[in-house]
Amino acid sequence: MYPILHGLERKGHLQSQSEKADGRERRVYRITPIGRRALETGRTKVRELFGELILEHEERRRVGRSSQRKATATIKKAVRKSAP
Repeated sequence: MYPILHGLERKGHLQSQSEKADGRERRVYRITPIGRRALETGRTKVRELFGELILEHEERRRVGRSSQRKATATIKKAVRKSAP
């Protein structure tokens, strides 16, 4: 995790500072304005991706149901024709 935090800090997405807590020194990270813009851009891209995946999935399900109904109708028709 720390290599990721350090990389984000180098890019200017995060700022860190040392703070003492319970007698221990800890590094506290805060998002910068550049980081907020990058985060919003990333969220938008993820929403678009998931939207496309969901639409594609729904389309496949819809087409699948349609094909299934056609197959059922064809079988029923064949059964009716073969009945005495």
